[in-house]
Amino acid sequence: MRLGVMGDFITITPPNPRGSIMQWFVVHTKPRQEQRALENLQRQGFAAWLPMLSVEKFRRGRLEKVVEPMFSRYLFIQLDKVTSNWSPIRSTMGVSKLVTFGNLPAAVPPEIVDALRNAPTPDVPRFFFQWRRRALCGWALAWSGRLVPGARRRSPRHDFHQPAEPPPGGQR
Repeated sequence: MRLGVMGDFITITPPNPRGSIMQWFVVHTKPRQEQRALENLQRQGFAAWLPMLSVEKFRRGRLEKVVEPMFSRYLFIQLDKVTSNWSPIRSTMGVSKLVTFGNLPAAVPPEIVDALRNAPTPDVPRFFFQWRRRALCGWALAWSGRLVPGARRRSPRHDFHQPAEPPPGGQR
C-alpha cells in the first residue's frame, strides 16, 4: 500500500491494481435458489457460474430428463481480493453465504473451474427402459395395494403379509 498526502487528505492506493488476480470462490445458496442467486449476482455485475447437469428422474410415474445444478446449493463466483467489493454478495437474494475456511474465503484453483467448464457433456445413460419401468411400476403398485388402470390385481396367495397356504385347521 502507498500513502499519499494531498492537502488535508490522506489517500491510500492498493498496490498495483492492474496486477490484481481474479480468483474463483464458492457461494453457498439457499435451498433450491441456485438460479435465483446466479441471476441476481450477474445483475450486480459479478462473474458467476452455475454448472448444470442433465439427468433422468422418475417423476409422477414418468421418466423425464431434467437439468439441475451439478453441485446442489453451490455456485462459483469470480472476484478480486483487492479491488472487488464483497459486501453485496451476502445480501443478494438467493445467497446464503460465501464459503469460508475460518475467516478466509475458500478460493478454488482455476484449473478445477476450467476443467468443469470444458468437460464434455456426457450422454445421459438410460437407467430404466420401457419394459423395466412398467415392471417396476407394476411391482411397486402391487406392493402398496393401490390399483391403477392397467395394473393387475394380485391374488391373496401372492400377498406378502399373509401365508401362502392356509394355517392348520383350514381357517384363515
